[in-house]
Amino acid sequence: MEKSQVYSLCNNLGLAHAMLGNKQQALKFYEQALAQFQQIGDRRNEAVTLNNIGGVYDDLGEKQKALDYYHQSLPIRREIGDRNGEATTLNNIGSIYTDLEDQDQALIHFNRALLIFQQNNERSSEATMLNNIGRLYASLGEKEQALTFYKQALPLYQQIGDLEGEANTFNNLGRMYADLGNQHEAVISYKHSISIYQQFNDRLGERMVHYHLAIAYKKLGRRTEIINELRIVVALGEAIGHPNVEKNRKELAQVESLLAAQEEK
Repeated sequence: MEKSQVYSLCNNLGLAHAMLGNKQQALKFYEQALAQFQQIGDRRNEAVTLNNIGGVYDDLGEKQKALDYYHQSLPIRREIGDRNGEATTLNNIGSIYTDLEDQDQALIHFNRALLIFQQNNERSSEATMLNNIGRLYASLGEKEQALTFYKQALPLYQQIGDLEGEANTFNNLGRMYADLGNQHEAVISYKHSISIYQQFNDRLGERMVHYHLAIAYKKLGRRTEIINELRIVVALGEAIGHPNVEKNRKELAQVESLLAAQEEK
């Protein structure tokens, strides 16, 4: 086995441990691989490994340290012309800045990543970036801007057949419509989202959107629909052992009691 293959094996072992949650073991293998890639002048794998180490520190909550490694990876990826790698690292940096509540820097890095993915016709990554930017605007309270980016992401997910991305984006659209006071559009988006979650049997995602739909119906004053949605939320919650199932049962009982009292009048 050639030296470069041994070094790649160390990197892969780091990746495997990271995926299994063994963060310290992952760091150990990544750092071994990094030193070896630097020794033989393998710039591409050096950049990949720096990015991977940044990801582990991000998972460990050491955001500044993660940022340091991402900033080491970025210029190497630019130097060797790895455009997709550059965009990936820009997105990672943007995510760290989001966690650090530096929204301006987050937007700068997200937009740079988005541009590269668009230039490279990377539809899946482009959709992810549009969703990330939408979420950022939503967190800033700029609902209309968030809506604009979610609407751009949706057809991309549909084109590439990414059902999970499509379902998530319909849910995001529903939440924005609801926040903007357009409950009817929110209901339509939530129903699309539920239908798609059901297609790939994501009961956790389906439960979440049924709950959002119940809130939309509450704002519309439609108690029968609220009860129907909360019954589904409770049933799905019981099936998957959701921690909020008892809370949802109480919410359901309260609405049922209000409806019964109303019918008695």
